[in-house]
Amino acid sequence: MKDAFKIDKPLSESLFWAISAIFSFGFYFCLLIIFRILQPDLDEHIVISENMFTDWHVPAHPMFYFLVQLLSFFSKNMNLEIWAAFFIFSFAQLLKIRVSKILIEEVFNYRMGLFPFLMLLLAQLVISVSIFESKYIVDQISPNYFHNGTLQLSLPFALLLFLESWRFQKGSENYSIRGMLFYGILVCLSKPSFLFCFIPMFPTYILYTKGIGRKLLSSLQVSTLFTFFIIGQSFYLRLNPPNYVTSFKVLFMPFYQFGDFRGHISMIFYGCFLIILTFAMDWKFVKEELIQFLVSMLVLAYLISFLFVDMINGDLYSNMTWQASVVIYILLIVCLGRVFKPGKDQSLIKKGVFSIAIAFNVVYTFLYLFHAIGMRTLFV
Repeated sequence: MKDAFKIDKPLSESLFWAISAIFSFGFYFCLLIIFRILQPDLDEHIVISENMFTDWHVPAHPMFYFLVQLLSFFSKNMNLEIWAAFFIFSFAQLLKIRVSKILIEEVFNYRMGLFPFLMLLLAQLVISVSIFESKYIVDQISPNYFHNGTLQLSLPFALLLFLESWRFQKGSENYSIRGMLFYGILVCLSKPSFLFCFIPMFPTYILYTKGIGRKLLSSLQVSTLFTFFIIGQSFYLRLNPPNYVTSFKVLFMPFYQFGDFRGHISMIFYGCFLIILTFAMDWKFVKEELIQFLVSMLVLAYLISFLFVDMINGDLYSNMTWQASVVIYILLIVCLGRVFKPGKDQSLIKKGVFSIAIAFNVVYTFLYLFHAIGMRTLFV
């Protein structure tokens, strides 16, 4: 029995599922069921889900809303809908942890032990540590948000899409193309933001690593198909907007979102602190093609976040920032996998510094959640 809990011993599948399920379902049970924190978004999303079949004004990415109604038996009973949302949030996080573990093990070719796995669990609690700001998560770009169901649902699919793109670049082709198309469709149906970065940068990544050839043509076909999905959703949104939308625009407003130039640089530092720390400890890591692919997507994600703002019903919203959150999370997971990779290149000092940084971040997250529970909102 003691051998199952050795730090370096690969984690058994049964232990992984048990710990991950307790963590995921326990976390959202506290937030949604015990403390009943429904703001922001969840209370509104439940209303949207109830009205989505009225005159068939279905949202352009309907998966979360449909699942809420399906799992609450289309009862329009608030208590059942909250339980349905709890299950969706929890299962999505469980799947996100699972895919994150697979991604780390495939990219770095090792099986995770108990301690790296515990760090992976804690990474689910990492938010932007904006200690010099007056707000915890409002007007931030964070690797994790606990309030947005559509983002939470899309993250596992975005991770799977990214994993398939890496497999495609490494050699597998037909299977990976089918996987990318399948997971890309699921991303579109849950929250398509990640595709804003993936569409242009995936063929660029293949061109950079493989040159002109069959793989480049296949990558262009995948990105072109995803582009048509996005254009189709945009047309659908304009022709048949959901009941809660009377007007919708995407405005070009450079560097409006976070105030002055310093504010925008701060957002990058806060959200990417653990990533920057990893690069500072291991500069060779930056030279790897996979990291360059992710960083290129992150640069584009931030550009979209900093240059565009969407307007719904005459009010400005920060919905053009979600893709940055997804890419930051993937980068964070890849950095974690690199730091805890067995071998002489990853010293105990690097692992210790990274672990302390995650622990500090999690303490900050619990302080944020303490205030969120007191105010009954996760937008603090």
